[in-house]
Amino acid sequence: FCCSRRYALFHHAGVESHRMIEKTICFGPQDSLFGTVAATGVEAQRAGVGMVMFNAGIVHRIGPHRLNVGIARALIQSGIASIRFDLSGLGDSGRSSSALSYGDQAIADIKSAMDALSEETGASKFLLFGVCSGAAHSYAAALTDDRIAGIVSYDGFRYPTVRSRWNYFALRARQRLRAGTVMTWMAKTIRSRLRSAASLLPRFGGDVSPSLENYAFFS
Repeated sequence: FCCSRRYALFHHAGVESHRMIEKTICFGPQDSLFGTVAATGVEAQRAGVGMVMFNAGIVHRIGPHRLNVGIARALIQSGIASIRFDLSGLGDSGRSSSALSYGDQAIADIKSAMDALSEETGASKFLLFGVCSGAAHSYAAALTDDRIAGIVSYDGFRYPTVRSRWNYFALRARQRLRAGTVMTWMAKTIRSRLRSAASLLPRFGGDVSPSLENYAFFS
């Protein structure tokens, strides 16, 4: 099914060719990655830039509330091609047989998607759109590949501080209070929370360089 390459045509006013082609492809080292390329032909090639979109957490390539689909079809009106795809082991993509870590595999998958979009449309520069864990993967990939001209990230990073740790603690305390288990929870967690907060002081006291070690996820 994956390699049958299905086509769908959509008409859009204001686009020179008056149609968008959505093309389902398999790509990657083992053709195990599954994605949808949205392009119009010469307009996409003329732009020289493409958008790469992928999973938000375990949400497959359409994105939360079909966000990636809407973005892809809106970009076409400006002649920007895109690919939305599933990372290895998510959605319709198969698992990778490589020994890469989860994060490194995501970077490798993104690079494969850029290669595929380049082959389909001629794009040479890319924008990455990431939500939640996709934001972290976008950031990580941008540090390793000069073809990435920019990233658009949502709900991805937080820079931990003593105050952010306290706010997190207070929120959980209110939730536990409503459930009637706050005292038990506080007894088990207050020591570890304080230790975590204290450990951040020397870590973030100096200059913060653009490194994957300098951020964490919202939870």
